Amino acid sequence: MGKRIISRRRGAGTPTYRSPSHRHHGPIYHPSPSVVGEGTVVGIVHAPGRSAPVAEISTPSGDIIRTIASAGIATGDAISLHRGPVTHGALLSLGEIPDGTLVCNLEVKPFDGGRLVRAAGTSALVTAHAGKLVTVQLPSGAYKQFLTTCRAQVGGRGRRRST
Repeated sequence: MGKRIISRRRGAGTPTYRSPSHRHHGPIYHPSPSVVGEGTVVGIVHAPGRSAPVAEISTPSGDIIRTIASAGIATGDAISLHRGPVTHGALLSLGEIPDGTLVCNLEVKPFDGGRLVRAAGTSALVTAHAGKLVTVQLPSGAYKQFLTTCRAQVGGRGRRRST
């Protein structure tokens, strides 16, 4: 009789391999489309179970949203939410982001909160705009087309020394 391999033990959810959900700060997604304007980064915190740090952003209405921090942002920086200039950390629709820009935290479907390119040190490259579609080169090297209304965060994912 052999012993169980590591992948089998991880599936069982033993304390060694279980996600520390009781220590998570809250949901980490893009804000709702109704949040427009400039937010301010009020803090960058470590999130257990994640490879990249989390940025806490104060919205114009005073709410605090959490998103995975882009490389190059710091506490006190102004972040564009849904409209505005293309700067590090800005959350814009892919139609507003020019070709050749690095992005992260991509939405697969409009307003799904960001599903792709969320690990530390990763980034995708906006390569072309064609009508209602934007072509993006993913970290795997694959090219994928997204609707122009899908949102993404400008800049690569934070904590580059991890890769």
